[in-house]
Amino acid sequence: MAQGTVETPKTHDLGAAANAKVGNSSVRLLDRVVWRDAALIWLLQHALLFGVLYVGASFLLPGVTNTSGVSWSYVGRLLAGWDGANYAQIAQQGYSQLWTAAFSPLLPAVEHMLAPLFGGNAALAGAIVANAAALGAFGLLRWLVADLDGPQTAWRTVFLLAIFPTAFFLVLPYTESLFLLLSVGTFVALRLRRWLVAGVLAALATLCHTHGLLLLLPMAAVLVGDLRRDRRLPSLPTAAAIVAGFAAPLAAFAGFVVYLHARFGVWGATALAQAQGGGKSFELPVVGFLRAGRALFQFGPNLSLYQAHIFVDGAFTLAFIALTAATIHRLPLAYVLYAWGHLLLDLCTPAHNWYALTSNMRYMLVVFPLFILLGRWSARPAVEHALLLVALPLLALFFVAFLRVFVA
Repeated sequence: MAQGTVETPKTHDLGAAANAKVGNSSVRLLDRVVWRDAALIWLLQHALLFGVLYVGASFLLPGVTNTSGVSWSYVGRLLAGWDGANYAQIAQQGYSQLWTAAFSPLLPAVEHMLAPLFGGNAALAGAIVANAAALGAFGLLRWLVADLDGPQTAWRTVFLLAIFPTAFFLVLPYTESLFLLLSVGTFVALRLRRWLVAGVLAALATLCHTHGLLLLLPMAAVLVGDLRRDRRLPSLPTAAAIVAGFAAPLAAFAGFVVYLHARFGVWGATALAQAQGGGKSFELPVVGFLRAGRALFQFGPNLSLYQAHIFVDGAFTLAFIALTAATIHRLPLAYVLYAWGHLLLDLCTPAHNWYALTSNMRYMLVVFPLFILLGRWSARPAVEHALLLVALPLLALFFVAFLRVFVA
C-alpha cells in the first residue's frame, strides 16, 4: 500500500511510550502531512465504498433497469438501516419507548441539533457527522501511531482500519465513527497529559456508547505509570485536573442512568431494553460460542445464510481474541488494557439465538490498538498482501450483504 509520509521515522521504547512526558513528540498534532495522509485514506475509502455501493445497488435494488433506477434518497434510507434508523427516530422523538434506552444519547442529540440544516433529515445529519468524525479519527490516529511507532506504521494502521471488512459502518449514521474519534482523542490527550481534556472526551465517548467507560483503564494505566516514574505526587492543579478527568465519564454515565430512571421509572433501563431487544445480558465468555454452535447444528447441513453468518462471526471473534492476546508485551499497558476491556465486555454480553457473536466484527472496528499491531506486521510484504487479499473482497461482500438485507 502506498505511503504518503515524508517525515523522518523515529523509534520509541514502547514500554515507556505511554508514560513519556509532554512535548516529546516530534510531530505536531496539526502537521500538514498528518492530515494530508488522513484525508487521502478517507478519500480512498469513500471511493471504494461508493464504487461498491453503485455497482451493488444497480444489481440488487428493485426497479432498476437500463433506463430507470431508484433515487439516492431511497438508497440512503436503506443504508441508515437498523441502528441508524433508530438513532434518527430518537433524534426526532426522544426516548419515547423503553426499547430506545438501549441506544446511547450523544449521536441522536447531535442529529437533533443539526437536522434543521438538512431539511429535518436526522439520518442525513447523522451520516454527515459520522463521515466527518471518521476523517477526524483517521487524523488523530495517524498522529498517535506516528508518535508511538513512526510514520510508516501510522499510515498502514489507518489504511487497514479504513478497509477493514466492517469499515462501511464508519460512513453510516452509526456510532462507530464518533466513538472512534472520541476514544482516539482521549489517548491523544493522555499522550499530551491533558487530563481534563481526556476526561471530557472519555465522558462524551461514554455518552456515545457505554464502552466509553473502558477509557478509564488507559487513564489509570498512564496515571500509575507517571506516579511510579516521578516518585512524587502531582501538583495541586494537576491533581485537580486528574480527579476531574476521572470523574467526568462516571458522571456522564450516572447522569444518563438517572435520566432514564426519571423517564421510564425503572433503574437499569438500558440493560432491560438490551435484554428485551437483542437478548443481551452478562454471561460467561463462552456462552456466545455455545449459543452460536447450538444454532449451527439446529440449521442442519444445508447451506444457508445463517450458517455462513455463524461461521464468519465465529472466525472474526477468534481473530479478535488472538489479536487482543498479541497486544501483551507488544504495546504500552494503556493500549493493552483498553483492548482487553473491549474483548471481555463484548464476549460477556452476547446476543441470544444464532446471532450471539454477530456484532463482534463490528465492535472490533473501534478497538484501534489491534490495528496498530496489524500496521506493524504489514511492514512485511507477505503479510501486507495477505491482509489486502482478505480485507478488500470481504469489505465489498459485507457492504453489499448489508444493503441486500433491506431489499430482500
